[in-house]
Amino acid sequence: MFKVKRTYIKKSGTKWFSQVSVENAELQIQRETWLSEQPGFLNETTLFISENKVVNEKTFDTQENYQAAMMKFNENSDFAPMLQYGTTVNQNIIEEEYVFCD
Repeated sequence: MFKVKRTYIKKSGTKWFSQVSVENAELQIQRETWLSEQPGFLNETTLFISENKVVNEKTFDTQENYQAAMMKFNENSDFAPMLQYGTTVNQNIIEEEYVFCD
């Protein structure tokens, strides 16, 4: 198995993407559904640590399947609003951990 754990922070006073509008929340659900359909996907968890900090962990069967899914995600224009929002409100990755498991 291959896990990626990322810790994100955002500027105080801003909202996470899915909290901004119903449309954004629906797109978040669409992304979760899309991700669950990717080859090798096993699990995703998100833990809100505080108002401005969240930890997300994705688990795939292999690193290759994870990388392929993330490449497809970044190229999928349906998800462009998510990527753009993350950069405009400075939702920065402050910690990233890659874990290989048997």
